[in-house]
Amino acid sequence: MSRLLTTSTACLVATVSLQAAAAAQVSTQLSSSRVEVGQQFTLQLACMVDSGGGSPADPRLVVPRGISAQGPSISTQQNVSIINGRVQQQSGVNATWALVANAPGRHRIGPASIVINGQRYADRTVEVEVVARGASPPQTRPSRRMRGFDPFDLLNGSDPFSGPMFPPGVNLLPNPTLDELPNYPPDLNIDKPRDEVAFLDARVTSSRIVVGEQVTLRIYAYGKPGPFELGVSGEPKRDDFLSYQNERDNPVGPLYRIKIDSEIWFARKILSYALFPTKSGRLRVGETEANFAGAGLLGNSAFRNVQRKSQPLEIVVEDPPMSGRPAGYHIGDVGNFTLTANVEPRRVNASESVSVQVEVSGVGQLPQRLDPPEQTGVDWLEPTTTQQIDDQRDRIAGKRQFTYVVRFERPGTIELGTLKFHYFDPAARKYATASAELGRIEVAAVSTKPAVPGQTPNAESASDDPLLAALHPRKKLGAIAAPPDYLAEKRSLFVWILAGPLLSLLLFAGRISRRHYSAWRARAKGSVRVLVDNELRAARNAVNAHKPLDAATCVERLVHLLIEHSVDLRSRAVLRSDLANQLASRGVDAGTITKLVDLLDRCDHLRFVEPALGDAQTLVSDATALASLMAASIAQTQRRSP
Repeated sequence: MSRLLTTSTACLVATVSLQAAAAAQVSTQLSSSRVEVGQQFTLQLACMVDSGGGSPADPRLVVPRGISAQGPSISTQQNVSIINGRVQQQSGVNATWALVANAPGRHRIGPASIVINGQRYADRTVEVEVVARGASPPQTRPSRRMRGFDPFDLLNGSDPFSGPMFPPGVNLLPNPTLDELPNYPPDLNIDKPRDEVAFLDARVTSSRIVVGEQVTLRIYAYGKPGPFELGVSGEPKRDDFLSYQNERDNPVGPLYRIKIDSEIWFARKILSYALFPTKSGRLRVGETEANFAGAGLLGNSAFRNVQRKSQPLEIVVEDPPMSGRPAGYHIGDVGNFTLTANVEPRRVNASESVSVQVEVSGVGQLPQRLDPPEQTGVDWLEPTTTQQIDDQRDRIAGKRQFTYVVRFERPGTIELGTLKFHYFDPAARKYATASAELGRIEVAAVSTKPAVPGQTPNAESASDDPLLAALHPRKKLGAIAAPPDYLAEKRSLFVWILAGPLLSLLLFAGRISRRHYSAWRARAKGSVRVLVDNELRAARNAVNAHKPLDAATCVERLVHLLIEHSVDLRSRAVLRSDLANQLASRGVDAGTITKLVDLLDRCDHLRFVEPALGDAQTLVSDATALASLMAASIAQTQRRSP
């Protein structure tokens, strides 16, 4: 029966997966299969989904070494077809990357992938042949006189004179009037345009908050007179905030017709971030850069490569109020939380431990630490933590679990007390407390001496007194026994007296030898080559154990180790945005800088976005190659150091 149930479940899951795959059509197109070194070409990922099948999002492209990529530029489209009286609607996304080859050879690019309803779909890999500059024959364009004018080509975009007349998603019907505009999200409304053709607009849900309170940043794009394509080239700087990208807040929204000052514009939401300020003051959110390419009213190109920036924003961040602040409140604990605890076991012996699992869940920035109740004879060790972040469209929520090991030194019935967590509720504008009762623990005493038969535990034996044993009475008359020989009367005493200094000298020499040996081993273990090999070995073991997060951590430590011992720069203290400039000022070539920064970005992607095992394997392979490449510069730096 259980086998039949398992088989049925597997068939059901496979059927659902096939239906989801059938509803999503993913294809990859390469602009040219043969290019020269330095020549730009494009790769486009097209994804079409049936109506109600979800919105495609988060397109990604795997690019090999020797190929640099920019983008993607994202556009949307809508298709409506009528077959045998049945109306079929499809919506889709086109993601286009601009690629440049840096070295000749055959390169496999991809696969390109995209997320639909939480599942990532990937297409085939494509191959491009890269030749040296000037090695490719000149391309001949077909003469426009070879064919006559076909009026039907205006509809399918095959006219060589003008190109596509109507871009994807634009029907042949005239533009609607202002009163005929369909419904669109009210958050796209804006009082007046910031430009005559295209512009970006940045907004936050609140401009005055407290430290640790969430504020949502959204970026909107506007263009006219027709639909536009957009490529985001620079994200806003937000160094003073903890940032989460709101996946459920529809970061790439559909394109809508709206009205601004009695004119028809096209608008969409392109980015959404949940920000948590880490300090008080007037904190700045930087500009977002994007590249617009827009269509005219008849589908012709109205403008291309129009660079626009959003306005910078300033958010006033204050400390939570002092009035009513409870003792033990930590700045930054803001939200609405609940607290639960589980203690196991409840009966232990003295000097043994119990496990206390505490879970904090709710909406807001989860706390980094808790303050357990302290008392004499109870030792709380440092906890281990795990967390799960949940994106609830406009709010960030989740849970964090703290696992403590608690040791008891004294026997008895011990009340652990109540674990309390104080936080500031921004909705109610007051402090609140989440608490959990930990209950009592029965600690049994442990006897340290074995019991003696016929003797109570507190009684003392007379044989333990050496004076009583020495003064025993004589039971009969006779010669007096010779007194015992004392140590001072033996000749061997002088041998031991001389042996003492000799043994001390030997011990002293042994300690010096051990110290030199330990220093030699420490130098051997601390050499750069050994440290690099240890990190690479740990990263490979993590990949073999299917632990991509541990592999990303090892590679990150390796990159910082390579930077420190090659150019004497402690890169952990340098902002990621300034790392490339710092490396360049120390003479590091641009190619090595790009590889170092790329490895750090991929480590962050593995740890915080998608811990994929395949990406971890590629990451470890690239890190191994980079370590071999930088071995010479590290050795040169070590020779210069005293």
